[in-house]
Amino acid sequence: MVLNDSPKASAALSRRCLQAILRDIAKTKSKNLADQIDEVIGSGSVPPHIQGELDAIWRGKTPARASVATLRAVGPFEGSL
Repeated sequence: MVLNDSPKASAALSRRCLQAILRDIAKTKSKNLADQIDEVIGSGSVPPHIQGELDAIWRGKTPARASVATLRAVGPFEGSL
């Protein structure tokens, strides 16, 4: 896994994956991940528990300034919708 070799690369790949999901499934128009998250939360198009998780990802942080230390490991099925 990338995480063991480079936590920063792993975080970047995770952000890219989240952006692709928000663009393809939630149909966001924004190009910035923080704006995409705001767009999804504001639209009410995803269940409240997903909105809460998205909000928690960026609470007080922007993608460019998010620390690798703020990320947490997830189990194999934790990332599914």
